[in-house]
Amino acid sequence: MAGTATARSAGKPRATPRRAAKPPAPAALEKVTESVSRVDAAPEVAGGAVTLGAAAHEVERETLFYVNGVGYTIPKSFRPNAALGYAHVVRTQGVTAAVDWAMEKALGSVGYAVLRDQEDLTDEVMDNMVALIVSRMEGLPDPKPRSS
Repeated sequence: MAGTATARSAGKPRATPRRAAKPPAPAALEKVTESVSRVDAAPEVAGGAVTLGAAAHEVERETLFYVNGVGYTIPKSFRPNAALGYAHVVRTQGVTAAVDWAMEKALGSVGYAVLRDQEDLTDEVMDNMVALIVSRMEGLPDPKPRSS
């Protein structure tokens, strides 16, 4: 920049830097912007962008267990992002951590805490609950209850 100083900048430095001119958007960026703005487009992956996060989803639930007359529920089905979350925890922290995450995701923090506090919870009942929740989270059919 030596030799390019003007009379104005020779005496004092500028208080605020000049903004560079915005380069024109490439054609590919225009296409992406156009596809993101298509809110009414049907969800697809290969053919264009998908709009996510637009609406909350109602989840149908059913009672998994009762404690002192209070029912604790789990979703009858999970959104696909739950399967992704479960797979991520399996990959990064292991199956035990993933089961813990899935149980709390399904029951909520209060329901899962109540279940963990039950001294009369048997291995068989716990195994059946875990199998049901993980199967639903993975989008698989409900397993048949195991009995000893």
